[in-house]
Amino acid sequence: MESIVNESAIDGRQYNDFRLANYREIVSMAVTHLSPASFREIPWSQNFCLWRHDIDLSINRSLKIARINSEAGLFSTFFVNIHSDMYNPHEKSQKEKLREIADLGHDIGIHFESSFYEVQNELELDKLLIRESEILADLSGVTPGAFSFHNPRVIDLTFEDEKYGGLVNAYSKRLKTEVAYCSDSNGYWRFRSLFDVVKQRNDPCLQVLTHPGWWQDEALPPRQRVFLSIYGRARAVMSVYDDTLRENGRTNLSGNQEILGHLKKRIVKEVGLWDYLWNDQQFETLFIDLWRMHETQIDRLCRAVFQKEWRVPVSEVNLFFGEQSASIDGARLFLQVFGVSVSTVLLLNETEYSEWRKARNQVVHGRLALKPEDLEYGCIYLVSVLDQLADWGEAQTIAFDGLSHTSGIGIGTVFADGIMTDALKAVTGDTEAFARDAKQQRQWKLLREFVATEWSNSQSDLASE
Repeated sequence: MESIVNESAIDGRQYNDFRLANYREIVSMAVTHLSPASFREIPWSQNFCLWRHDIDLSINRSLKIARINSEAGLFSTFFVNIHSDMYNPHEKSQKEKLREIADLGHDIGIHFESSFYEVQNELELDKLLIRESEILADLSGVTPGAFSFHNPRVIDLTFEDEKYGGLVNAYSKRLKTEVAYCSDSNGYWRFRSLFDVVKQRNDPCLQVLTHPGWWQDEALPPRQRVFLSIYGRARAVMSVYDDTLRENGRTNLSGNQEILGHLKKRIVKEVGLWDYLWNDQQFETLFIDLWRMHETQIDRLCRAVFQKEWRVPVSEVNLFFGEQSASIDGARLFLQVFGVSVSTVLLLNETEYSEWRKARNQVVHGRLALKPEDLEYGCIYLVSVLDQLADWGEAQTIAFDGLSHTSGIGIGTVFADGIMTDALKAVTGDTEAFARDAKQQRQWKLLREFVATEWSNSQSDLASE
């Protein structure tokens, strides 16, 4: 089948370029190949590099970049937009981060948003830059020495003097015509990649622009990097709200989703997603994801038993959780491995548990329309199941909640592309140890026969549809 994806629009190398690990490599080369300079005193008679950062998305990300630069010995200038829609430099936490950037030895400049004022001439530009300079000096503790335009309009690019309001203009005619330029605007290399520019060393005078929000731990498309910066900030604001109420001994009325608090210490990332879905009243999506977590929890508990109690070789465990086991419902797998049902160990009503399992399958296939309040109750029910099953798992010999990765209980876990998976890491000699225990071999054989039968039945059902 011909792919419907326009591969020319997907440049994996571009995404990979913007990992922080690559930024560190670029900076390491830059400090040996280039001569960093300040906008305040541009050494026009010498080779130089003006390394600048326009803070469009996140002061938090900017601090990460500032630390990397500082560790490598690279001096740079961070341009701050005091009217940004993405962050607020007047907030105490953000103000502190700006000051920390300055304390690391970096300079502060103005990322000037002329469209905020609808600037029409150079006189207005002079006055407004002087005003913003005073504000930013108060926030950062540093009087700005330069400015750059944020999303420059056509008229902004006609303001080409070397200084306005006493500040060096990063878009001056001289800088534009006499100094080479490399930018990561919009999250990709529009002309030359910074890696190539630094490595090739063909530019005696260079202005580098990187936007801290584009540089992330993982290789992601630009829009996802924007998402991480913005929604990461949103989560931080929600945490401030929650922490403030707790610190002041006030009740935090969260409605039914308060039950999520019981799981937060176990799985922070997932609970953050569930909190968002609950607040947005996306109960159908939340309901399905909670079931996904319940199935994952059962799988992880079984992996722990196979490794810590049955001593099954890692290669066989990983194979088991491959194609065939995918057809086995978690509740049936749990019964086969532990010899007792989930509802029994958690003292649940078997009929109610089975009905919610049935509802899960119907919702997945779009064959059941539940009222929002009914789905919300289902979510409350599932959160309770996750929490109780975690307590049960921790009380067993395996001492494991099934919500975190098995690496937390000393079982090696495989990393793929830097991300932790549920696959187990190979262990030398585990096959020989397993071969010496007849009881464990018998348990494993019976389980595999059960799975094979279930797999065969499921394939027959599909063939008859």
